[in-house]
Amino acid sequence: MQPSKQTIAQLFEPTKRYVIPLFQRAYVWNEEDHWEPLWSDIVRQSDRSGGPHSGHFLGAVVMQNVAVTGGGLPRAEMIDGQQRLTTLQVLLKALTDVAAQLAPDWRDHFGRLTRNHLTPGCADEDQYKLWPGTADRRAFRAIQDNTDPVSARNALAEEDGSRLRLIDAYDYFSKEIRSYVTEEGQDVSGRFKTLHGVLFGGLQIIAIELESGDDPQMIFETLNGRGEPLLPSDLIRNDLFLRAAAEGLAPEPIYERHWAPFDAASAEADRYGETRFWHMLERQGRLERPRIDLFVFHYLMMHDPGEHRIDRLYADFSRWAKLSGRSVADIFADIARYRDHYRRLMDPTGTDVVSTTARRLKALDTTTAYPILMYVLGLDTDRLQSTDRDRIFRALESYVVRRYFAGGDSKTYNKTFISLLARLKTAAQETPVNLAEFVEDELLKGQGATTIWPDDEAFQRGFRTTKLYVGSRLERARMILTALEEFIRAESRAEPLSLTANLTIEHLLPQTNTPEVYPYGTLRLAAYQDLAPEDYRWRLIHTIGNLTMLTPGLNTIAGNNPFPDKTAEISATSDLRLNAFTRLSDCPARWSEDEIIARSDNLFETARKIWSRPNTATG
Repeated sequence: MQPSKQTIAQLFEPTKRYVIPLFQRAYVWNEEDHWEPLWSDIVRQSDRSGGPHSGHFLGAVVMQNVAVTGGGLPRAEMIDGQQRLTTLQVLLKALTDVAAQLAPDWRDHFGRLTRNHLTPGCADEDQYKLWPGTADRRAFRAIQDNTDPVSARNALAEEDGSRLRLIDAYDYFSKEIRSYVTEEGQDVSGRFKTLHGVLFGGLQIIAIELESGDDPQMIFETLNGRGEPLLPSDLIRNDLFLRAAAEGLAPEPIYERHWAPFDAASAEADRYGETRFWHMLERQGRLERPRIDLFVFHYLMMHDPGEHRIDRLYADFSRWAKLSGRSVADIFADIARYRDHYRRLMDPTGTDVVSTTARRLKALDTTTAYPILMYVLGLDTDRLQSTDRDRIFRALESYVVRRYFAGGDSKTYNKTFISLLARLKTAAQETPVNLAEFVEDELLKGQGATTIWPDDEAFQRGFRTTKLYVGSRLERARMILTALEEFIRAESRAEPLSLTANLTIEHLLPQTNTPEVYPYGTLRLAAYQDLAPEDYRWRLIHTIGNLTMLTPGLNTIAGNNPFPDKTAEISATSDLRLNAFTRLSDCPARWSEDEIIARSDNLFETARKIWSRPNTATG
């Protein structure tokens, strides 16, 4: 490696292009963590009493010069530091545009750091000092080619949902620069002169040029700076593209065909401003991780069932990829194929069996089954018909739901499903085996708390007493109630009804209650004979028999009213089949523990049909 200390001007003044390989991750820097600290560094340097030329380091960039033939300009590929260089180019363009409006004499001083002078034989993109990856090119060109890039934002968003974070950066720096140079009591031209001095002498970067024997991937993995931490999927992507280049494959077609969807923007941003669907955070267990990392992890588990950990994802994936004997082109195509299957599981939108099961498992936070479900979705129809595929999905859903109510330990699911997947993959090679029957039989073999598929008796015991309403996991209660409502509605041939997410969960026996308004029941489950009446009540108040769904307005009206008043409001307003009992002539005049258990048993008759289980194995 050949390191050198350079100012921003020394880095960008030469006629040279810095190219970000298309397989590098898209632009991810943000205001709080990156733009504001960078601007603070610049202002601090500008305001130093010793002048701006005393030097302040912004970090390091790593590049590898590329041999150019014909009339092209000198070019270097960025190995590390592309986020930093992209941000500096946006900052320089913002300086150029603000100077053009407020101090035109300074415009060209900053503008020459963003554009190359083209000579015959150059390509159009050679004019840009920096050429970003595919995901950011439209926004980058909108900044460089317009005097008012912010006005181009709506056009880009309406046209194809292009990523706009770069334009957000431009907007931020433009406002900060304008505020700084027009500060009361300051000379505008003098302030631009100070900023020019900072860029030409005050801020410095360590530029590292790799030599022919250096390993770009190793350096990419190990370098750190003021940047966004690398995701395991970032390292995996870079490693695969470097392997592709080593095998003589052109990266552009591979990227466009197989990887570009991972970088595509969606119509909406998440709470962190991320617009790329696959880079938005998804909660699994107690942690949130980018969806792309979760996908790659489950993809690895599907192909290599074993004890993998997501914090070792890059190392484990690289080991599998090298030992699998598959070409890098085949791996790229396979990743793209299973990406679409995984999205059906992670972001279910339909009413088919696959979407319904995926939605319910997600509510139960049981994503350890994803590798099996991905594998099943990937099987050809001549090996697994859609009816048998749906049967496997229903069996796994029943297994998880029944165990949830019966108190089965979910901590062992990872081991259980890995083992099942390994056996299923072996069975899939044996043509006579019906895979749906095979999965059911394997699940029925489970014994004890760690693996058993509970029968109806165990399911009903848990259905009566499981505390379904838990403040931190209300989606579980909503999922179970929604499943019951949908099944009852379909079975009774009632008209379709859209169950919107704004339905709230209501306690029929209010959480705030008194024995005077809601008297204690007279019956008692055998397991709770020794509990005091108030303790028995709290044991049942959050169970399925005491829960229903209402609109927020109806929930407020019903509230803690006496039960006859509450049911009068519900029967007059609610169209849910779960609440149809309030309109019947035999609707209870009171609501106590006795009625909670009776309603649990009534709803259980529906639940055991939804989440049915074979009584015995087929073999």
